[in-house]
Amino acid sequence: QFVVSISLFLGTVFIHRQMQFIQDRDLSLKTDQVVVIPIWRLANGNGARFHNQVTQVPDIVAFTNANSSLFDGLNSTTDLKWPGMPKDAEMWIANFHVGDRFLQFFDMKMREGNNLDNVSPKSPNWILNETAVKKMGLKDPVGQSITFREKPGTIIGVVKDFHFQSMHKEIMPVIMQYNPDAGIFLYLRVQPQH
Repeated sequence: QFVVSISLFLGTVFIHRQMQFIQDRDLSLKTDQVVVIPIWRLANGNGARFHNQVTQVPDIVAFTNANSSLFDGLNSTTDLKWPGMPKDAEMWIANFHVGDRFLQFFDMKMREGNNLDNVSPKSPNWILNETAVKKMGLKDPVGQSITFREKPGTIIGVVKDFHFQSMHKEIMPVIMQYNPDAGIFLYLRVQPQH
């Protein structure tokens, strides 16, 4: 009985500490009351119609969209070139095509430069995260030219690193581009009382 009691006590302490870790860890993005809908799964190409209808629901306080789920898988590539890139260098980078409200929706903080507010759709303007800038070795990255997937463009901003994978993994380099047609995943923030 004593061994069972001690085992249950230690198990409770361990679970409590893990729950505290999860609750207290700063992800650097706000995910409270967020619902993710993979609208690409809707039959007959009704994703746009569904998007228009669901965003009119009064209990939806904010919405945005992206080409990848922040919480389940990602789209990544090594097709990136930058000034001073070492020959034979290769860096995996997560690629997010996002709606214009994406950064504000998740309350992501800009470290420098601009967000996507005044950017033309699909323009060659990119936002990188801090990890990407560090791994690329860029000093004063805003305004520098890069080539992503054979498309030359300009870095317009650097966003604070945020967790979008397991907390056991290092934060991966990220590149973002404004694309209003990136409607594969719809993110909805619902009122807390619902």
